[in-house]
Amino acid sequence: MNFGSTLALDHVDLAVREHEFFTIVGPSGCGKSTLLLLAAGLLAPSAGALLIEGRPVRGAYTSAGIAFQHHNLLEWRSVLGNVLLPLEIRRIETEHYLARAKRLLSLVGLDGFEDHYPYQLSGGMRQRAAICRALVCDLPLLLLDEPFGALDALSREEHQLMLQDLWMRERKTVLLITHDVREAILLSDRIAVMSPRPGRILDTVQIDLPRPRRQDISETPAFIDYSRRIRAMLFARETGSGRS
Repeated sequence: MNFGSTLALDHVDLAVREHEFFTIVGPSGCGKSTLLLLAAGLLAPSAGALLIEGRPVRGAYTSAGIAFQHHNLLEWRSVLGNVLLPLEIRRIETEHYLARAKRLLSLVGLDGFEDHYPYQLSGGMRQRAAICRALVCDLPLLLLDEPFGALDALSREEHQLMLQDLWMRERKTVLLITHDVREAILLSDRIAVMSPRPGRILDTVQIDLPRPRRQDISETPAFIDYSRRIRAMLFARETGSGRS
């Protein structure tokens, strides 16, 4: 994948399984977010092909919900109004999904906040509303680009567990982008480890840890071994590329 004369991705070959929680982890600038935008159909590959369910993606992929690091809520709409927005864009009768929207808000601890506005919410609450918005249309694919990157450490841990619980209920196919190795191991079925730019896949690691996972699982020998393995790959590539 090229941006002008810059090679962002090089010989990336990935396959994400249906209903899988798949994470891409790598250093800043390695092309992780570019991969997600390709999957969403918001960028077109300069070479190669991207297939979903065996069909090439041409243009915006409409069977995916997406949430970014910034919540992108509309300040003049209520929480519930923001969650229902994708339905309005798709010209779907919102009353058929109203119960789902309220259930999602309840699952993420936002019941009672349906009529609040974004400025009345904490950063974590706004991010939870954004994830509900990505899920409300009940689409098979959920794309997440550093959704908790702007949160403090304690809030981030709370929201990681919330996302796991949502995924276990909804069983969407999830593609998560993060640079947080601990987050990746906690949430994922498999993790693709990327090199610095131009981004290449160094390895794909299967995470065989029981679910549901809680924060103390990070203290177990198996979790620590996964962390060491992934960090060794990332550190080796960064050292080899002259980075400190």
